[in-house]
Amino acid sequence: MGWPQVTWIVLATFGVAVSSVKHGQPKGNWNFWDSIISAGLYSGLLYAGGFFG
Repeated sequence: MGWPQVTWIVLATFGVAVSSVKHGQPKGNWNFWDSIISAGLYSGLLYAGGFFG
């Protein structure tokens, strides 16, 4: 696993963490569940395309 994969994992994890902390706050669109689902979909697509392979 190279630096692009590690960088993507760190950024995705950071995005989910921020979304979980700010979940339910009125300013902006912060939704933990949407963040988890989108990170999972992106991960699946990248894996299927050979990014992590």
